[in-house]
Amino acid sequence: MLTDLVYMVLSTGKENIMEAIEFAKIINEAGYEFRSYSGRGMYGTQCIGVVTDKGIFQTLADFIELCEDTADAAEMVEWTISDSMGRDIILYWPNYEWSEELSLFLNDVMDDE
Repeated sequence: MLTDLVYMVLSTGKENIMEAIEFAKIINEAGYEFRSYSGRGMYGTQCIGVVTDKGIFQTLADFIELCEDTADAAEMVEWTISDSMGRDIILYWPNYEWSEELSLFLNDVMDDE
């Protein structure tokens, strides 16, 4: 089943799906849950988001620790946008578009871990 999902993801022609998968794995490894989110000015387009009560800098620091190199860390920080959710904040990354293929793949991968 996982092989079929990998093929489906790779055959969509969306290059950033694999990058989004790697990013979602970092989020998961850092102990956070990712979700889909549509932020200001995105007009309904969904992307990867994380709700946290730890604050922007602590959350990003948790992710940066798990990045393979400084280029990955810099890209993550550069594309981070936040919105207030009362006591919590949501960090989101419009460059990592959420899609049905991504959702299926991530659910399957995270269930296997």
